[in-house]
Amino acid sequence: RESFTSFDEAIAAYGSKAPFKSLHPSSLEAYVRGGFAESSNRDAQNGHPSVEIKCTGSFEAQMYVMKDNSCFRDLPRVNCPVGVAIGSVEQPGVAWYAKGVVAQLPRGRLLEYLHLQHFGPLEDPTFISKQVVAFFTGSAPSMSKL
Repeated sequence: RESFTSFDEAIAAYGSKAPFKSLHPSSLEAYVRGGFAESSNRDAQNGHPSVEIKCTGSFEAQMYVMKDNSCFRDLPRVNCPVGVAIGSVEQPGVAWYAKGVVAQLPRGRLLEYLHLQHFGPLEDPTFISKQVVAFFTGSAPSMSKL
């Protein structure tokens, strides 16, 4: 659904179903408030402006079409440390080819956080922020397979 009568209605709707229901409440609110905009259309019942998603389904679909772009050819030239983080791989998505990406990176490291899903950083922002700091400071991150 691309429009709702209010931000609150969008938050309630998104928070009631996968994959968004696993998001931390503050992440869900930020996701909706940042990803929707007030529309010039008015709600038929209350006359208030409705809210519409900024990234339409058709635009999002183009992101998946572009997965075969040429940037993957250049991965062997990336010489800095790169952490590729994934959650559980239960649904088709980018996590399915993460191991292949890491294999192409000279200093790549796969970080698996199997207690998280598709939107890992939005599900447990405190945990992920600690993992990012650990990665960049060289300390051993917890709950990952290195």
